[in-house]
Amino acid sequence: MMKFLFQTNDSAAPLIARVVLGVVMFPHGAQKMLGWFGGHGFSATMASLTGGMQLPAFLAFLVILAEFAGSLGLIVGLLSRGRVRDRGDARRRHFDGACRERFLHELVRQASR
Repeated sequence: MMKFLFQTNDSAAPLIARVVLGVVMFPHGAQKMLGWFGGHGFSATMASLTGGMQLPAFLAFLVILAEFAGSLGLIVGLLSRGRVRDRGDARRRHFDGACRERFLHELVRQASR
């Protein structure tokens, strides 16, 4: 199961899907954060989310930030899994996989307490 979750391939489909989703999300985030594309900007969006929708200010800020910064992150590939550049370095790939597996095992163990 772990190997399935962390495996990568040479397909361009994930790249295309990630960039397209980021490009679609960016105008919505820019409306909320910057007031671009006919949006009302940060202050008006905060007022709408905290007043009309009655979200706490911290959550409203996270909504705006996630939509704006998240779209940029998707476009540039921030925090996406990169390919192992040197395919011949089997020890490195094995070590990375073992570290991930150990980390996830510890995470599950702590969550089950």
